[in-house]
Amino acid sequence: MATQDARSTTLRDFDVDPAVVARGHTPSLYSRERFVRCESCGVTVPYSVTAEGPVRRALDELASIPCGRYELPDVSVGDHIPTVTPEHPTKGRSVVCESCGRSARLGENRRRVLKELATIPCAPGLTGVELVDLVFSPTAFTPLLSDLGIDRWYGRFGGSHDEEIVRQFRHERFQYTAYVRVKSDGTHAVALSISPNGAVEPLDKHRFPSADSTDPAARRAAVTFVTFLSATDPLTAGEFETLHSAYEDAYRNHRERWIGDAYDDARDAFENRFGDTPEAFTDAFADSSAGIDEVLRRMIGSGGFSDQSEVAFAAETLGHEHEFPGFIDFVAERHGWSPPISDE
Repeated sequence: MATQDARSTTLRDFDVDPAVVARGHTPSLYSRERFVRCESCGVTVPYSVTAEGPVRRALDELASIPCGRYELPDVSVGDHIPTVTPEHPTKGRSVVCESCGRSARLGENRRRVLKELATIPCAPGLTGVELVDLVFSPTAFTPLLSDLGIDRWYGRFGGSHDEEIVRQFRHERFQYTAYVRVKSDGTHAVALSISPNGAVEPLDKHRFPSADSTDPAARRAAVTFVTFLSATDPLTAGEFETLHSAYEDAYRNHRERWIGDAYDDARDAFENRFGDTPEAFTDAFADSSAGIDEVLRRMIGSGGFSDQSEVAFAAETLGHEHEFPGFIDFVAERHGWSPPISDE
């Protein structure tokens, strides 16, 4: 008699002729999992112990069920070639594309699952469609973040008190949460908050032009966001705060250089216009309390007697606003990883 859980145990070990006892089925014995399965129709019958009596009773139960091929609904799935796996005792059946290998549990709504398969290009590896779906609205075929090597960030649907929140991402090691919101004009944005409370002013916002997975701009935005998740995934709370402090220092230094460039350009413009330095102007009006920077803002900027802020003065003088990536973009641009998206 075969021993329980033996790796090589087959039905022949029980002196059973599968063609005779199974009545049209093509049974196989899964001794370690302790079930008998028909490889033709996928019907699976579990048993308690790998011994002759329980196995024969499982075969009798299998024989009592007509062997019929499991049919999928008539739903167009594009270039995919769907097949159905045998039924698992606890997980049920799955649909698998023979070409690209994508799979998902069928569940009760088989038509919905097949329609979701049809939206994904039949191509090996991750596609841009699936990446955008991962951010906004995962389907049965959307890979898990863990499939991309992101283990500590996890996604949830919606927000309990904010209807604009369609999805959120939380980290298991610190309190930061990324909320995906949809606006009335159809645009989307990810708001990175220091609190699980979505009403708190966010650290940064990463905007999406749309949630359309066919939009290249939406895909690029999804790549940036998922890259940020990958970059921050292994961090502790203290490490994350250190990273954000480093970003703030970089932002502040860049802003100071931008304003400094504006004063340098304004000084050159002052000397060209008036034939002398700003210092000579302030020396000529010793009773004035205006400093060199204020003189440049008033004489070169359009503020006149109404002094401008440094930011407005710099934007006018240099011809552009201060341009520096947000925190999410800043981290993603410096992370040596990106989602493994295949050519579609």
